Amino acid sequence: MGTLCFAHPTTLDPFYVSGDASANDEEREFILGYSLAERLLLVVHVERGARTRVISARVATRTERRLYEQS
Repeated sequence: MGTLCFAHPTTLDPFYVSGDASANDEEREFILGYSLAERLLLVVHVERGARTRVISARVATRTERRLYEQS
């Protein structure tokens, strides 16, 4: 199993967009922002106690890119 290491997009991109991504009665949040590699990423995560669990991390779609650009 590999290790995923990432910096919170809010520390990298001062113009990040965040919002609700809740599903199945679980409170989730998405963050849309640029990575160190200058890729626009969408990261969905959930807070569990003192830990943050990444549900999904991927390159943003065209629609998500427009959301970022309009914010």
